Amino acid sequence: MAAKVLTEAEAKRVLAVIAQRRHAGRDTLIFLFTLFAGMRACEVAGLLIDDVMQADGTTKTEFVLKASQTKGHKPRTVYVSKRLQREIALYTATDRQSAVGSLFRSQKTGCTFTAHGVVLLLKGIYADANVFGASSHSGRRTFLTRLAERGISPFVMKELAGHKNIATTQRYVDVGEHQLRAALE
Repeated sequence: MAAKVLTEAEAKRVLAVIAQRRHAGRDTLIFLFTLFAGMRACEVAGLLIDDVMQADGTTKTEFVLKASQTKGHKPRTVYVSKRLQREIALYTATDRQSAVGSLFRSQKTGCTFTAHGVVLLLKGIYADANVFGASSHSGRRTFLTRLAERGISPFVMKELAGHKNIATTQRYVDVGEHQLRAALE
């Protein structure tokens, strides 16, 4: 079964739930990397501080995931929206453990998050927010569906998702009744 595409209300509810959590900054940024950059759990888990921050402490507008960080073992560029840049800057300014090495660390173990750890974290957040049917892939599906709703070319979406085949990208996009009605107008 495909991961749920989040509505705007569900995404806001998730962010409200995260804001009440002990590690709100970290958890918000993990969620937003999936929602605003379409990243997979394994890609988020593998992020290093140097991936997202310049040497002068400013946030990068884009960065390249190494082949070892991606599912398809192919490097790809991740473009960072202005909102995501602000969230990265806020997190790195307040989270002292991220000064070197991994961007995200578990408070329990002090170790880098694993892909499975990110999957479990997001699963727990969705459960706390009563968003049923959501998984770690929901942010990614929502990202691609929102791009499609804005009329972004499937070829651009394919590149942003890091897919080899456009058919894979098309499977991520959820077509709703409102899109079908809008197409007629």
